[in-house]
Amino acid sequence: MNITFNKNNIIFSYLYYLFPSLIFFFNIYLRKINYLSVDQKRSIQWIEGFQYQTYDLFRFIPYLIDQYRFEGIFFIIPLNLYSLAIYILNENWFIIIILINYLIFLISLFFLKQLFFSLNYNNLTILIFPFILCTNNDLIVWSAYTLPDFFSFCLFTLFFYYIINSKKKFYDYLTILLVLIISIFTRPTNFILILILFQSFFMFSTKFGNSFKYKFSGLIFIYLLSIIFISLIFYLDYFPKILFPLFENTFQYYRSYFLEGAIIHHRFDTYVDSPLLYFDYVNIILLRLLYFFSFIHKDFSDMHNLYNLLYYIPIYGFGVYSLLNFKNFNYQEKKIIILMVVAILTFALFFSFTLIDYDWRYRINCNFCFSFLSFFGIKIFISSFLKKNS
Repeated sequence: MNITFNKNNIIFSYLYYLFPSLIFFFNIYLRKINYLSVDQKRSIQWIEGFQYQTYDLFRFIPYLIDQYRFEGIFFIIPLNLYSLAIYILNENWFIIIILINYLIFLISLFFLKQLFFSLNYNNLTILIFPFILCTNNDLIVWSAYTLPDFFSFCLFTLFFYYIINSKKKFYDYLTILLVLIISIFTRPTNFILILILFQSFFMFSTKFGNSFKYKFSGLIFIYLLSIIFISLIFYLDYFPKILFPLFENTFQYYRSYFLEGAIIHHRFDTYVDSPLLYFDYVNIILLRLLYFFSFIHKDFSDMHNLYNLLYYIPIYGFGVYSLLNFKNFNYQEKKIIILMVVAILTFALFFSFTLIDYDWRYRINCNFCFSFLSFFGIKIFISSFLKKNS
Protein backbone atom coordinates (compact mmCIF):
# COMPACT_ATOMS: atom_id res chain seq x y z
CA MET A 1 0.00 0.00 0.00
CA ASN A 2 1.45 3.39 -0.98
CA ILE A 3 1.40 5.96 1.80
CA THR A 4 1.15 9.61 0.80
CA PHE A 5 2.72 12.05 3.23
CA ASN A 6 -0.13 14.51 3.57
CA LYS A 7 -0.95 16.62 6.58
CA ASN A 8 -3.16 13.94 8.17
CA ASN A 9 -0.44 11.31 7.94
CA ILE A 10 2.11 13.66 9.50
CA ILE A 11 -0.24 14.34 12.44
CA PHE A 12 -0.94 10.63 12.74
CA SER A 13 2.77 9.76 12.82
CA TYR A 14 3.37 12.43 15.43
CA LEU A 15 0.63 11.02 17.68
CA TYR A 16 1.68 7.42 17.00
CA TYR A 17 5.19 7.99 18.35
CA LEU A 18 4.34 10.69 20.89
CA PHE A 19 2.40 8.61 23.43
CA PRO A 20 4.95 5.73 23.64
CA SER A 21 7.77 8.28 23.91
CA LEU A 22 6.03 10.16 26.72
CA ILE A 23 5.39 6.91 28.59
CA PHE A 24 9.01 5.80 28.08
CA PHE A 25 10.70 8.97 29.36
CA PHE A 26 8.11 9.92 32.00
CA ASN A 27 8.52 6.47 33.52
CA ILE A 28 12.30 6.92 33.62
CA TYR A 29 11.79 10.35 35.21
CA LEU A 30 9.53 8.88 37.91
CA ARG A 31 11.39 5.65 38.61
CA LYS A 32 14.88 6.81 37.71
CA ILE A 33 17.13 4.49 35.69
CA ASN A 34 17.58 1.20 37.52
CA TYR A 35 21.07 -0.08 36.81
CA LEU A 36 21.83 -1.54 40.22
CA SER A 37 19.51 -4.55 40.21
CA VAL A 38 20.94 -7.92 41.26
CA ASP A 39 21.16 -9.19 37.69
CA GLN A 40 22.73 -5.95 36.50
CA LYS A 41 25.39 -6.09 39.22
CA ARG A 42 26.30 -9.55 37.99
CA SER A 43 26.57 -8.20 34.46
CA ILE A 44 28.92 -5.47 35.68
CA GLN A 45 31.08 -8.17 37.30
CA TRP A 46 31.18 -9.98 33.97
CA ILE A 47 32.19 -6.76 32.21
CA GLU A 48 35.04 -6.35 34.68
CA GLY A 49 36.06 -9.90 33.79
CA PHE A 50 35.82 -9.00 30.10
CA GLN A 51 38.11 -6.03 30.71
CA TYR A 52 40.49 -8.24 32.69
CA GLN A 53 40.63 -10.58 29.69
CA THR A 54 41.60 -7.49 27.59
CA TYR A 55 38.31 -7.71 25.64
CA ASP A 56 39.36 -11.02 24.12
CA LEU A 57 36.16 -13.03 23.53
CA PHE A 58 38.04 -16.30 23.11
CA ARG A 59 39.51 -15.90 26.61
CA PHE A 60 36.37 -14.37 28.09
CA ILE A 61 33.83 -17.04 27.03
CA PRO A 62 35.44 -19.84 29.14
CA TYR A 63 35.55 -17.38 32.05
CA LEU A 64 31.84 -16.59 31.55
CA ILE A 65 30.85 -20.26 31.44
CA ASP A 66 32.84 -20.90 34.60
CA GLN A 67 31.26 -17.94 36.44
CA TYR A 68 27.70 -18.69 35.37
CA ARG A 69 26.56 -21.60 33.21
CA PHE A 70 26.99 -22.44 29.56
CA GLU A 71 24.05 -20.24 28.55
CA GLY A 72 25.98 -17.22 29.85
CA ILE A 73 27.54 -16.92 26.37
CA PHE A 74 24.13 -15.88 25.08
CA PHE A 75 24.47 -12.53 26.88
CA ILE A 76 27.39 -11.56 24.63
CA ILE A 77 25.64 -8.73 22.75
CA PRO A 78 24.42 -6.76 25.82
CA LEU A 79 27.76 -7.35 27.56
CA ASN A 80 29.57 -5.83 24.61
CA LEU A 81 27.14 -2.90 24.55
CA TYR A 82 27.65 -2.34 28.28
CA SER A 83 31.44 -2.46 27.83
CA LEU A 84 31.29 0.05 24.98
CA ALA A 85 28.98 2.35 26.96
CA ILE A 86 31.28 2.23 30.01
CA TYR A 87 34.28 2.99 27.78
CA ILE A 88 32.50 6.05 26.30
CA LEU A 89 30.73 7.57 29.34
CA ASN A 90 32.30 5.76 32.28
CA GLU A 91 29.94 6.01 35.30
CA ASN A 92 27.17 7.48 33.11
CA TRP A 93 27.21 4.44 30.81
CA PHE A 94 23.52 3.69 31.48
CA ILE A 95 22.48 6.77 29.46
CA ILE A 96 23.73 5.11 26.28
CA ILE A 97 21.86 1.88 27.05
CA ILE A 98 18.59 3.73 27.67
CA LEU A 99 19.01 5.66 24.39
CA ILE A 100 19.71 2.41 22.52
CA ASN A 101 16.56 0.93 24.06
CA TYR A 102 14.54 3.95 22.98
CA LEU A 103 15.96 3.89 19.46
CA ILE A 104 15.17 0.23 18.86
CA PHE A 105 11.74 0.81 20.46
CA LEU A 106 11.02 3.48 17.82
CA ILE A 107 12.28 1.16 15.08
CA SER A 108 9.98 -1.64 16.24
CA LEU A 109 7.03 0.80 16.38
CA PHE A 110 7.84 1.90 12.83
CA PHE A 111 7.73 -1.65 11.49
CA LEU A 112 4.50 -2.36 13.36
CA LYS A 113 3.00 0.75 11.76
CA GLN A 114 4.01 -0.57 8.33
CA LEU A 115 2.34 -3.86 9.20
CA PHE A 116 -0.91 -2.08 10.06
CA PHE A 117 -0.74 -0.09 6.84
CA SER A 118 -0.36 -3.35 4.89
CA LEU A 119 -3.62 -4.50 6.55
CA ASN A 120 -5.31 -1.33 5.21
CA TYR A 121 -6.27 -0.04 8.65
CA ASN A 122 -7.15 3.61 9.03
CA ASN A 123 -5.05 5.93 11.17
CA LEU A 124 -7.52 6.11 14.05
CA THR A 125 -7.67 2.32 14.35
CA ILE A 126 -3.88 2.02 14.29
CA LEU A 127 -3.53 4.51 17.16
CA ILE A 128 -5.32 2.07 19.47
CA PHE A 129 -2.39 -0.37 19.39
CA PRO A 130 0.44 1.76 20.91
CA PHE A 131 -2.00 2.82 23.63
CA ILE A 132 -2.73 -0.85 24.51
CA LEU A 133 0.92 -1.86 24.32
CA CYS A 134 2.49 1.05 26.19
CA THR A 135 0.06 1.12 29.11
CA ASN A 136 1.14 -2.40 30.05
CA ASN A 137 2.71 -2.19 33.50
CA ASP A 138 5.37 -4.84 32.81
CA LEU A 139 6.59 -2.97 29.76
CA ILE A 140 6.58 0.32 31.67
CA VAL A 141 8.57 -1.14 34.57
CA TRP A 142 11.29 -2.84 32.54
CA SER A 143 11.85 0.10 30.20
CA ALA A 144 13.59 1.85 33.13
CA TYR A 145 16.08 -1.00 33.59
CA THR A 146 19.36 -1.41 31.74
CA LEU A 147 18.87 -5.17 31.68
CA PRO A 148 18.53 -6.68 28.18
CA ASP A 149 14.82 -7.49 28.61
CA PHE A 150 13.44 -4.35 26.97
CA PHE A 151 15.97 -4.55 24.12
CA SER A 152 14.99 -8.21 23.71
CA PHE A 153 11.30 -7.24 23.60
CA CYS A 154 11.94 -4.85 20.71
CA LEU A 155 13.86 -7.53 18.80
CA PHE A 156 10.90 -9.82 19.42
CA THR A 157 8.55 -7.38 17.64
CA LEU A 158 10.94 -7.21 14.65
CA PHE A 159 11.14 -10.99 14.53
CA PHE A 160 7.37 -11.26 14.30
CA TYR A 161 7.12 -8.51 11.73
CA TYR A 162 9.43 -10.37 9.35
CA ILE A 163 7.66 -13.70 9.88
CA ILE A 164 4.26 -12.16 9.17
CA ASN A 165 5.49 -10.16 6.17
CA SER A 166 7.69 -12.90 4.75
CA LYS A 167 7.29 -13.40 0.98
CA LYS A 168 9.29 -16.64 1.27
CA LYS A 169 12.24 -15.17 -0.60
CA PHE A 170 15.92 -15.58 0.23
CA TYR A 171 16.19 -12.01 1.57
CA ASP A 172 13.26 -12.61 3.94
CA TYR A 173 14.79 -15.79 5.33
CA LEU A 174 18.16 -14.06 5.70
CA THR A 175 16.61 -11.16 7.62
CA ILE A 176 14.69 -13.51 9.93
CA LEU A 177 17.90 -15.47 10.56
CA LEU A 178 19.83 -12.27 11.38
CA VAL A 179 17.20 -11.01 13.85
CA LEU A 180 17.03 -14.51 15.35
CA ILE A 181 20.81 -14.68 15.92
CA ILE A 182 20.90 -11.19 17.46
CA SER A 183 17.96 -12.10 19.72
CA ILE A 184 19.52 -15.37 20.92
CA PHE A 185 22.80 -13.67 21.81
CA THR A 186 20.88 -10.98 23.70
CA ARG A 187 19.03 -13.32 26.06
CA PRO A 188 19.50 -17.11 26.29
CA THR A 189 15.74 -17.69 26.65
CA ASN A 190 15.26 -16.21 23.17
CA PHE A 191 16.15 -19.56 21.66
CA ILE A 192 12.40 -20.12 22.13
CA LEU A 193 12.04 -18.05 18.95
CA ILE A 194 13.51 -21.00 17.03
CA LEU A 195 10.65 -23.18 18.27
CA ILE A 196 8.13 -20.48 17.31
CA LEU A 197 9.73 -20.14 13.87
CA PHE A 198 9.46 -23.88 13.16
CA GLN A 199 5.86 -23.89 14.35
CA SER A 200 5.03 -20.95 12.08
CA PHE A 201 6.52 -22.75 9.05
CA PHE A 202 4.53 -25.83 9.99
CA MET A 203 1.25 -23.95 10.47
CA PHE A 204 1.44 -21.68 7.42
CA SER A 205 2.59 -24.22 4.85
CA THR A 206 -1.08 -24.65 3.91
CA LYS A 207 -4.10 -22.35 3.67
CA PHE A 208 -6.64 -22.15 6.45
CA GLY A 209 -9.01 -25.11 6.22
CA ASN A 210 -9.42 -28.63 7.53
CA SER A 211 -5.70 -29.44 7.19
CA PHE A 212 -4.91 -26.29 9.17
CA LYS A 213 -7.28 -27.38 11.96
CA TYR A 214 -5.56 -30.77 12.07
CA LYS A 215 -2.16 -29.07 12.28
CA PHE A 216 -3.22 -26.86 15.17
CA SER A 217 -4.72 -29.89 16.94
CA GLY A 218 -1.39 -31.63 16.35
CA LEU A 219 0.46 -28.74 18.03
CA ILE A 220 -1.81 -28.93 21.07
CA PHE A 221 -1.13 -32.67 21.25
CA ILE A 222 2.64 -32.00 21.12
CA TYR A 223 2.28 -29.43 23.93
CA LEU A 224 0.53 -32.05 26.08
CA LEU A 225 3.20 -34.64 25.27
CA SER A 226 5.91 -32.15 26.22
CA ILE A 227 4.33 -31.71 29.67
CA ILE A 228 4.30 -35.50 30.14
CA PHE A 229 7.89 -35.90 28.90
CA ILE A 230 9.46 -32.95 30.77
CA SER A 231 7.75 -33.98 34.01
CA LEU A 232 9.19 -37.47 33.54
CA ILE A 233 12.82 -36.45 33.00
CA PHE A 234 12.71 -34.12 36.04
CA TYR A 235 11.08 -36.88 38.10
CA LEU A 236 13.67 -39.48 37.02
CA ASP A 237 16.51 -36.96 37.28
CA TYR A 238 17.56 -38.07 33.83
CA PHE A 239 19.23 -35.71 31.40
CA PRO A 240 20.57 -36.89 28.01
CA LYS A 241 24.19 -35.82 28.60
CA ILE A 242 25.31 -37.51 25.39
CA LEU A 243 23.12 -35.17 23.32
CA PHE A 244 23.50 -32.01 25.42
CA PRO A 245 26.63 -32.34 27.56
CA LEU A 246 27.00 -28.59 28.13
CA PHE A 247 23.53 -28.15 29.62
CA GLU A 248 23.64 -30.68 32.45
CA ASN A 249 24.31 -27.96 35.03
CA THR A 250 21.39 -25.99 33.64
CA PHE A 251 19.14 -29.03 33.99
CA GLN A 252 20.19 -29.55 37.62
CA TYR A 253 19.74 -25.83 38.32
CA TYR A 254 16.10 -25.89 37.23
CA ARG A 255 15.44 -29.28 38.81
CA SER A 256 16.47 -27.81 42.15
CA TYR A 257 13.50 -25.45 41.90
CA PHE A 258 11.21 -28.40 41.29
CA LEU A 259 12.60 -30.02 44.44
CA GLU A 260 11.78 -26.82 46.36
CA GLY A 261 8.22 -26.87 45.02
CA ALA A 262 8.83 -23.43 43.47
CA ILE A 263 6.05 -21.92 41.36
CA ILE A 264 6.97 -18.22 41.23
CA HIS A 265 10.62 -17.58 42.05
CA HIS A 266 10.94 -16.32 45.66
CA ARG A 267 7.17 -15.82 45.97
CA PHE A 268 7.12 -18.40 48.76
CA ASP A 269 3.38 -18.25 49.28
CA THR A 270 3.00 -19.86 45.84
CA TYR A 271 5.31 -22.79 46.69
CA VAL A 272 3.96 -26.32 47.14
CA ASP A 273 5.37 -29.32 49.01
CA SER A 274 8.50 -30.92 47.57
CA PRO A 275 7.45 -33.41 44.88
CA LEU A 276 7.66 -37.12 45.63
CA LEU A 277 5.57 -38.72 42.90
CA TYR A 278 5.56 -38.21 39.14
CA PHE A 279 2.21 -36.41 39.25
CA ASP A 280 3.64 -33.95 41.77
CA TYR A 281 5.98 -32.75 39.00
CA VAL A 282 3.06 -32.54 36.58
CA ASN A 283 1.14 -30.54 39.19
CA ILE A 284 4.01 -28.03 39.56
CA ILE A 285 4.13 -27.49 35.79
CA LEU A 286 0.37 -27.01 35.56
CA LEU A 287 0.38 -24.56 38.48
CA ARG A 288 3.19 -22.58 36.87
CA LEU A 289 1.24 -22.58 33.62
CA LEU A 290 -1.74 -21.11 35.46
CA TYR A 291 0.34 -18.54 37.37
CA PHE A 292 2.05 -17.45 34.15
CA PHE A 293 -1.15 -15.62 33.21
CA SER A 294 -1.84 -14.17 36.66
CA PHE A 295 -1.53 -10.43 37.17
CA ILE A 296 -2.25 -9.78 40.86
CA HIS A 297 -0.40 -10.83 43.99
CA LYS A 298 -0.74 -10.14 47.70
CA ASP A 299 2.76 -8.60 47.83
CA PHE A 300 1.85 -6.02 45.16
CA SER A 301 0.59 -2.67 46.40
CA ASP A 302 -3.16 -2.03 46.24
CA MET A 303 -2.57 0.47 43.43
CA HIS A 304 -0.46 -2.06 41.51
CA ASN A 305 -3.16 -4.73 41.81
CA LEU A 306 -5.91 -2.27 40.90
CA TYR A 307 -4.02 -1.07 37.83
CA ASN A 308 -3.40 -4.64 36.66
CA LEU A 309 -7.07 -5.53 37.19
CA LEU A 310 -8.20 -2.53 35.14
CA TYR A 311 -5.66 -3.38 32.42
CA TYR A 312 -5.61 -7.17 32.12
CA ILE A 313 -9.33 -7.94 32.47
CA PRO A 314 -10.24 -6.04 29.27
CA ILE A 315 -7.01 -7.16 27.57
CA TYR A 316 -7.71 -10.83 28.23
CA GLY A 317 -11.42 -10.30 27.54
CA PHE A 318 -10.92 -8.73 24.11
CA GLY A 319 -8.19 -11.27 23.38
CA VAL A 320 -10.66 -14.11 23.94
CA TYR A 321 -13.25 -12.18 21.91
CA SER A 322 -10.85 -12.08 18.94
CA LEU A 323 -10.43 -15.88 19.14
CA LEU A 324 -14.18 -16.43 19.30
CA ASN A 325 -14.58 -14.30 16.16
CA PHE A 326 -11.62 -15.88 14.35
CA LYS A 327 -13.65 -16.68 11.21
CA ASN A 328 -14.50 -12.98 10.72
CA PHE A 329 -10.87 -11.97 10.09
CA ASN A 330 -9.04 -11.98 6.76
CA TYR A 331 -6.18 -14.35 5.99
CA GLN A 332 -3.37 -12.03 7.14
CA GLU A 333 -5.17 -11.22 10.39
CA LYS A 334 -5.80 -14.92 11.03
CA LYS A 335 -2.12 -15.57 10.43
CA ILE A 336 -1.15 -12.98 13.05
CA ILE A 337 -3.66 -14.31 15.59
CA ILE A 338 -2.42 -17.89 15.23
CA LEU A 339 1.19 -16.73 15.53
CA MET A 340 0.39 -14.81 18.72
CA VAL A 341 -1.40 -17.82 20.24
CA VAL A 342 1.49 -20.15 19.35
CA ALA A 343 4.01 -17.71 20.85
CA ILE A 344 2.03 -17.29 24.08
CA LEU A 345 1.63 -21.05 24.56
CA THR A 346 5.30 -21.71 23.74
CA PHE A 347 6.56 -19.10 26.21
CA ALA A 348 4.09 -20.19 28.89
CA LEU A 349 5.11 -23.84 28.57
CA PHE A 350 8.84 -23.10 28.52
CA PHE A 351 8.74 -21.04 31.73
CA SER A 352 6.48 -23.64 33.32
CA PHE A 353 9.21 -26.19 32.61
CA THR A 354 11.95 -23.93 34.01
CA LEU A 355 10.87 -21.15 36.37
CA ILE A 356 8.64 -18.07 36.41
CA ASP A 357 10.59 -14.99 37.43
CA TYR A 358 9.84 -13.11 40.68
CA ASP A 359 8.21 -10.20 38.82
CA TRP A 360 6.96 -12.21 35.82
CA ARG A 361 9.79 -10.45 33.94
CA TYR A 362 10.14 -13.03 31.19
CA ARG A 363 6.47 -12.57 30.25
CA ILE A 364 7.30 -9.19 28.70
CA ASN A 365 7.40 -10.63 25.16
CA CYS A 366 3.97 -12.19 25.62
CA ASN A 367 2.54 -8.78 26.46
CA PHE A 368 3.18 -7.89 22.83
CA CYS A 369 1.06 -10.91 21.83
CA PHE A 370 -1.68 -10.10 24.36
CA SER A 371 -1.79 -6.55 22.96
CA PHE A 372 -2.22 -7.82 19.41
CA LEU A 373 -5.04 -10.23 20.30
CA SER A 374 -6.78 -7.52 22.33
CA PHE A 375 -6.34 -5.01 19.50
CA PHE A 376 -8.03 -7.39 17.04
CA GLY A 377 -10.81 -8.04 19.57
CA ILE A 378 -11.45 -4.31 20.03
CA LYS A 379 -11.39 -3.78 16.25
CA ILE A 380 -13.93 -6.54 15.52
CA PHE A 381 -16.10 -5.43 18.47
CA ILE A 382 -16.26 -1.83 17.21
CA SER A 383 -16.98 -3.03 13.65
CA SER A 384 -19.83 -5.26 14.88
CA PHE A 385 -21.24 -2.45 17.03
CA LEU A 386 -21.20 0.04 14.16
CA LYS A 387 -22.88 -2.45 11.81
CA LYS A 388 -25.69 -3.11 14.29
CA ASN A 389 -26.30 0.61 14.79
CA SER A 390 -25.97 1.73 11.17
